[in-house]
Amino acid sequence: MRKVSISRINAAGFALAEVLAAVVIAGTALTVLLLERNRTVQSVAETDSLRLATMLASEKMGEILVGEETAGAGAFPQHDGYRWEVSGTQAVFGTSNNQVTCPIVELTVNYDDGRKSVTLRAVSRRGR
Repeated sequence: MRKVSISRINAAGFALAEVLAAVVIAGTALTVLLLERNRTVQSVAETDSLRLATMLASEKMGEILVGEETAGAGAFPQHDGYRWEVSGTQAVFGTSNNQVTCPIVELTVNYDDGRKSVTLRAVSRRGR
């Protein structure tokens, strides 16, 4: 039977400290990757909400400008949590001798329980 020295066994394997260090490094890297993944998923959800709010605002502004929508506020029944409201102002262009007044329509779509919003403004041919 052949004898193997203890120093030779330790040289062939990993020390406990080396294994623990590798586990700590791997655990830290995995934690960072999972946190970044969660942030990415949240960012995608926020982007989807913003995209939907912008699309709804654009469609509603079109309805307002052609006169299909006359209400001052409302909800989007097919999209829970998205509400809209419209207001109007006047913009005056030109010099004091030659002024043109244009109605400006401002449409705001609120979402995420009113914490976020998208606002569109357009010059209208008719007043509100």
